[in-house]
Amino acid sequence: MTIAMTTEPEFTPEPNQAGRGWGGMVFFALTLMALVYGVYQLTEAVADREVLPIAQLKVIGDRRFTTDQEIRQVLEEGPGLESLMMQDVAEVQRRIEALPWVDAVQVRKSWPDGLTLFITEQEPLAQWDQQRLLNSRGELFEVPEPALAEPLPLIQGPDGSEARVLDYFQRFDGLLKYHQIELVELSMSQRQAWKLQLGTGLELRLGREDEIARLQRFIDLYRTIPAETKEKMAYVDARYDTGMAVGWLTDEEK
Repeated sequence: MTIAMTTEPEFTPEPNQAGRGWGGMVFFALTLMALVYGVYQLTEAVADREVLPIAQLKVIGDRRFTTDQEIRQVLEEGPGLESLMMQDVAEVQRRIEALPWVDAVQVRKSWPDGLTLFITEQEPLAQWDQQRLLNSRGELFEVPEPALAEPLPLIQGPDGSEARVLDYFQRFDGLLKYHQIELVELSMSQRQAWKLQLGTGLELRLGREDEIARLQRFIDLYRTIPAETKEKMAYVDARYDTGMAVGWLTDEEK
């Protein structure tokens, strides 16, 4: 009878096995110490950034009215700027948007020690009263002294009618400009009646109905009037269905 047999090599302990165990423990301890030291260095670096002040301020955007001095002044008010790590960008945005000519601002942190401001200024299209201007969205904004290179047209209306008055101003102005006639003032009364003043000083009354048709009828007539006659006209009342009434300047007004 034959018996199948397998043999395994005899187990012999490797030399210095205990020494290798101590070496592994030393390596683990050194690795742990290096890790702890790295965390400490990182913590120190973060702490340093928390106390380092913001050293650079970059302002991006076309500005005609908002000066660097105004921006610095508003940022230095109160507690001033903190470190870059701790600075609240929403607070910086709030301060800059409080400046009269600023329409919108975005604030971004620029590592390691800077802030970048993206500023958009208001675009005034017309003057509403002595201190308030109207932007391209039909919104009022207030400035202390409108220091404009060129005077803006004056438009007026009841409170809350700003967007509508601006819309009609753009319609009237576009039609008049096509015929080389300047519109300098537009007002809407409480009864929603329209009154225009041209660059020549002539007052045009359109009423509150068929405004565009009445304006076109005035233009067609006005273009046929001699220049010397136009200089004597004080106002034109176009509220009639079939004609217009003309008021003349007095001798004192000429």
